[in-house]
Amino acid sequence: MIGLADFWATYSTLVFSVGVHMLLALSIWLTLSCGLLSLANAAFMGIGAYVSALLTLNADWSFPAVLAVGGIAPALVALLIGAPVLRLSGVYLAMATLAFGEVVRITVLNLDITGGPEGLNGIPLATEGWHIALLLALTVYGLTRLRRSRIGRAFEAIKEDEVAARLMGIPVDRYKLLAFALGGFIAGIAGALNAHFTFFISPREYGFEAAVDILTMAVLGGTGSLLGPLLGAGILTLLPELLRSLHDFRSLVNGAVLVLVVLFLPKGIVGGVRRKTLGAKLSTKLDQSAGKAEQNAAREAQQSNTAISSTPLLSIRHLGKHFGGLHVLHDVSFNVPAGSIYGLIGPNGAGKTTVFNLVTGLLLPSAGQIDFQEQSLVGKAPHAITCQGVARTFQNIRLFKEMTILENVMVGMHAHLSYGAPALLLNTSTFRQAEQQARQRAYELLTWVDLHAKADQVADNLSYGDQRKLEFARALATEPRLLLLDEPVAGMNPAEKTALMAEIRAIRDRGYSVFMIEHDMRFVMGLCDRIAVLNFGRIIAEGTPEEIRNNPEVIEAYLGKEDAI
Repeated sequence: MIGLADFWATYSTLVFSVGVHMLLALSIWLTLSCGLLSLANAAFMGIGAYVSALLTLNADWSFPAVLAVGGIAPALVALLIGAPVLRLSGVYLAMATLAFGEVVRITVLNLDITGGPEGLNGIPLATEGWHIALLLALTVYGLTRLRRSRIGRAFEAIKEDEVAARLMGIPVDRYKLLAFALGGFIAGIAGALNAHFTFFISPREYGFEAAVDILTMAVLGGTGSLLGPLLGAGILTLLPELLRSLHDFRSLVNGAVLVLVVLFLPKGIVGGVRRKTLGAKLSTKLDQSAGKAEQNAAREAQQSNTAISSTPLLSIRHLGKHFGGLHVLHDVSFNVPAGSIYGLIGPNGAGKTTVFNLVTGLLLPSAGQIDFQEQSLVGKAPHAITCQGVARTFQNIRLFKEMTILENVMVGMHAHLSYGAPALLLNTSTFRQAEQQARQRAYELLTWVDLHAKADQVADNLSYGDQRKLEFARALATEPRLLLLDEPVAGMNPAEKTALMAEIRAIRDRGYSVFMIEHDMRFVMGLCDRIAVLNFGRIIAEGTPEEIRNNPEVIEAYLGKEDAI
């Protein structure tokens, strides 16, 4: 039987190549998990390889030191270029990062210190088999821990819907930059390892072909789990060995594999397996707490103070918004009292959703002021406004449909989970306690909307009415003072509307204030304490439901005015 030493002596190059490619596939998986189609990882690998090799050859640094710098250097470059580049998305981001890779390759090609087109030769052998095994194991462990944390949930939320992620309190730009830099770090480590194993590196190893190969590995295996990129890297590394006679057509073979995967396995080999983050033991434990959660919800409803305050929670003064020559809002002013259910109604195109977008920071006002709890919201980022106590739902439901129902709600708690990276990676009691409390709170909110029995299901499987309920629970998970509901009963049948009316009253009775847009007049008149009417971007009436119902201007706006004969 062949021993481990004999096996390594015979197949060391192949095994090492598989390990390096697995690291590279994990590096691009990390950026893809945040929705970033980046082709910069080959360039990051090259930066790590050259920096570590030059420090070894010219400064006689130790291998652990050059390995660390080999990862840190491309991570710093990623942070530097990421701020402008990550404003792009999709194919534009791919083109920009591919251009960056060409800049790196051409720069290395023309520098004397890097050996120019001839590359660097005579790099001391420093990498051993256990190095790649250890670093690969640590990378998989770290990414597994990250995936099961608030950071992993934030990455997945950003990938599915950036706007919804921002309004769940997630600083999207910061997290995209984090994923980009971490991907660069892992790719740089792979480059440093490779440089100190192969003795020789050259610019041609880190060009367009390498960038496509790395992407193909992740896509082939599937980006839905960590197993996917590992499997894809293994297949595409071993495939050329099995098809040595086609070595000159490697790019063609890899391209054909990528096309076939996209056509017939769009989620990759293992991408079709949907993830459930909660095991049977945890689900059982949460199920046992359902009765307690229901009791707590009932107790909160009984103890809450539902009196409407005379002090405005949200104050909108002289608000205006125009897009070029199109004026959407003109001098809009009204106050939403604390403890109330306040309605904003008006015909289609009146500007109602624009008001919501201005309040939540998705748009900047052209004029006027928006104050929440006597603090201005103008100019603040959407995630900062959410953290200040304003949450919203959407006219067109925007759930994270590939995540479970429980995970959707836990995304809303992002800003309230404060454990750091050390606690996450070391799985400390602080991390475990914070995550357990978040799950319990999420389950309690799902109990309020009667979805706790479906907590482990994927959100995309819910009916329309249940998706609306889940959106409410997710918004409440941000711990808001004011909940904005954008046409909450759109598409519902009468029974669902009646149930939702009771649910909104229950939400108000638990201490939340509600500001809603709705076209269903019967629903609005039967639920709201006060109503403002918007028409052609102007407030034409404001008052109680009875006052609005009998207002001539409101009747004219909705029914039109009979022409004089």
